[in-house]
Amino acid sequence: MNEQKPYINLNDSENLGIIQAWWQGFDNNRGERADLRRCHSAHEVMLNPAYHRLRLRLSENGEIYPGNLRRLAILAGVLAHVREGTQIPVAEQLGRSNTEMETTGFSEIRFRRILQTEDPEDLFMTLIRMVQHQGGKINIRDLSYSILNWNERTREQWAMKYYTHAPERTKSE
Repeated sequence: MNEQKPYINLNDSENLGIIQAWWQGFDNNRGERADLRRCHSAHEVMLNPAYHRLRLRLSENGEIYPGNLRRLAILAGVLAHVREGTQIPVAEQLGRSNTEMETTGFSEIRFRRILQTEDPEDLFMTLIRMVQHQGGKINIRDLSYSILNWNERTREQWAMKYYTHAPERTKSE
């Protein structure tokens, strides 16, 4: 008799570590990264072997709730565009000035578009553009947690961090 394993919490420290290790594996397999970078939707990511390697590795700890499979695909596709991990929370990084982060500033308009995104396919492309705008430098664990928990609470937390660290903006911006 085949007994179902309990559902796992993708956000616990061990599973976030598995996700980070999977991402670090791209250093030794740039072809997999390139394949994922060519995906234009979460659906395309779900057809990619690299996604299934991640899914199966996480499944060793228990079942992945079916509703999280698409979020995991979004995560895998977005992480393929990350070139370097940072320690700064994503929304804080977006709020900081470009001189602090050595990137061009992330405008409030762009940031608000991210916060307004609810559709998974729109989130996929929006976050890829965000990562690219940051030069491929993003906090892997924070981004992973945020994608896997993209909801009202996460968006509120992002807003708090962004506006706490965003420089004063003039009315003309």
